[in-house]
Amino acid sequence: PINKTNYTSIVGGITQYYYDNAGALVNSNNTQAPMPWSNYITTIVRKADGTSTEYPQQTPTLPGYIGGEAIFIPHISVPFFNGHAKTIDFSALKTDGEKGFMLGYIYGGIHSDAAQSSTSNSTQASNRIYKVYIKK
Repeated sequence: PINKTNYTSIVGGITQYYYDNAGALVNSNNTQAPMPWSNYITTIVRKADGTSTEYPQQTPTLPGYIGGEAIFIPHISVPFFNGHAKTIDFSALKTDGEKGFMLGYIYGGIHSDAAQSSTSNSTQASNRIYKVYIKK
């Protein structure tokens, strides 16, 4: 709220943009392949003047191609902005040692064995729970 900026982080799932083996960002709309699964986190930053910028995080990657249809469960201590249950107040977060602040958990969703699904690269429902931390 101090800078009137909103951050939306997307964890994995299906993506239009991905990094190829050489580390170059590729738009899957420009290829013949279907949109791939992602093992990256990307953050979209929206400012009060209406501008926005996307920041894909190439490293570290997620522990697999996860995130599609997963749910985020906030930790009980997470402060929300003006009582809005879906907007975390970043300015009110307190760090918790080396790991940062625990935001909550990601549960379930779809897990893919590879970026492109096929008969040899299957997808399945996930029953994993991941802890989510943020560093200020």
